[in-house]
Amino acid sequence: MRLLLQDLLQDKTSYCRIPAVSRMLVRVLPLISRCQNLCWTYHETSRSSSSGRFFMQEVHFNLLAIVAASAARLLIGFLWHEVNPYAKSMLPAIGMTQKEMEKQRSKGIPFEFLAGMVMAWILAHAIIYAGAQGVVQGMVCAFFNWVGFVAVVLLGDVVWTKRPIKVFYFTGGYYLVSMLVMGAILVTWY
Repeated sequence: MRLLLQDLLQDKTSYCRIPAVSRMLVRVLPLISRCQNLCWTYHETSRSSSSGRFFMQEVHFNLLAIVAASAARLLIGFLWHEVNPYAKSMLPAIGMTQKEMEKQRSKGIPFEFLAGMVMAWILAHAIIYAGAQGVVQGMVCAFFNWVGFVAVVLLGDVVWTKRPIKVFYFTGGYYLVSMLVMGAILVTWY
């Protein structure tokens, strides 16, 4: 992984011909290379048992932390999509009107809360497996999960559906901020 990051840092634009993605790589890759050791810490004692076999760590389920992280994600979503003045200008880019958005709200809020609980539960596992301790390490672990699982999927969706790149920035920004806050909450309570 370290060699791949070094190659990408040396020649940032050869891996992607889309100018917006190249600009994003120029900004993100130095951050990844500086922060990678915070999330990818190797713990010899937690990786193998005395018999030499690998095993998974036991993860305790903290329902209060999961609910709090999901509620924080819901609050951030409300602020991001309802209060943010930039949100109204994004509706045509995603192919919706204000009326359609209001109509979907009654279905969307319960789904987003449940989706937030699943996301918080999986993120809690990632934080525990990474051995993150403290708010900064929890947020770094959340950042890497966002890069690996959310940003890649959103960027692929934007490219394949030929939507403007601002859709990726708007939606990806929401998921990034919400996952960073969720990571801070979860690492504090786990």
